[in-house]
Formats: sequence, C-alpha cells, structure tokens
Amino acid sequence: MKNITLIIGGTLLVVNLIIGLLLSVYPLFNMCFTSMVIISTTLLLYLLCKIKMKDGFVIGLYSFFSFMGFIEMILGIISQDSLQDNGYLVAVIILIALQGIALAICNMVSKNV
Repeated sequence: MKNITLIIGGTLLVVNLIIGLLLSVYPLFNMCFTSMVIISTTLLLYLLCKIKMKDGFVIGLYSFFSFMGFIEMILGIISQDSLQDNGYLVAVIILIALQGIALAICNMVSKNV
C-alpha cells in the first residue's frame, strides 16, 4: 500500500504540474499551492501506512485524509494569487494541522486499545 500511495501521489503531482504549465488560466501560485497540497496529503497517507495502528484507524484516517486532500485541492484551485490576506491558504494550513493532530491522537489511542 505504501508504494501505491507514493505512485499515485507522484502521478497526481506530475499531472498537476503539466496542467499548470499548459493552461494560462491556472496561475503559477495556484499550481504551487495545489502541488504542496498533493505533497502534504501523500506524505500523510504514507506516514499512515508506515505507522503500526489498528486497521479500523487506518481505514478511517485514509478516507478522512483523502477527502480532506480533495477539499484542500479545491481551495487551492479557487484561491487568489497572493500569500497576503489569503483565507484559503490559512484554511488549508489549519486543515493540514488538524490532520496531523488526528494522526498523532489515533496513533496513541491505537496503542492503548
């Protein structure tokens, strides 16, 4: 599962970069934003596969991280082209932090169950 996660993440990253370079309506900032979202989601899913947890936690978190990655991609696509006063960027940072917290909590709970 680890290798499939990396292959899918890498493929999505390459496709995002190609689309970003081909379409003039897809600004460079948004391409970089969505690329970072793909990298962070792939990293979280890879860590999820590497950490030893109960299967119920893994399945639930895998679905949760994938759904949140999709939401973050949409936010990255519709985001404005600047770092300053960018609410979408703040929202994505908060979502990624919440995913990291969820991973840490589920890891500790899984060891105690």
